[in-house]
Amino acid sequence: MNAMKHISLAIVLVIEGPLICMAEPNIPIEQQVILKQVPERFRYKEFWEPTEKETQTALATIMAFVHDPKQNDRELKKIQSHYGQYYVQFIGILVEGKRRLYCNFFLVDESLLSERLKENWQEKLIRVRDGGFYYWRIEYDLETGKCLNFESNGYA
Repeated sequence: MNAMKHISLAIVLVIEGPLICMAEPNIPIEQQVILKQVPERFRYKEFWEPTEKETQTALATIMAFVHDPKQNDRELKKIQSHYGQYYVQFIGILVEGKRRLYCNFFLVDESLLSERLKENWQEKLIRVRDGGFYYWRIEYDLETGKCLNFESNGYA
């Protein structure tokens, strides 16, 4: 009878283990930056400076959002398979007085365009037309802990 308890406990740990791991952000820290400057023609006008802890909390929530099986967006399926390869830029924005993180994700590959992106991605917001799942954005609401306004680029 005692052996049966151990088997049941082992099954529970195996089932619950991956769920806990899914909540940890897996984008390397060297591929993350909190931007200090925003473009002149940015859609938001009020800003604040987030902490690294706030960005990591946002990344964990975004990762869970992206990998949520209830999400039915085709682009999210493509993003899932590349998630750890993205670079991400964070900007603290105020929306109706509430703090949010604007999170700008992009993939870097071996193309000339990607090499130019890598040159100044730590200072300037990367904005590219087209490119599909290579370029996407999402907002994280610090008060509610929810992801808002997911959008990915279209295709030319």
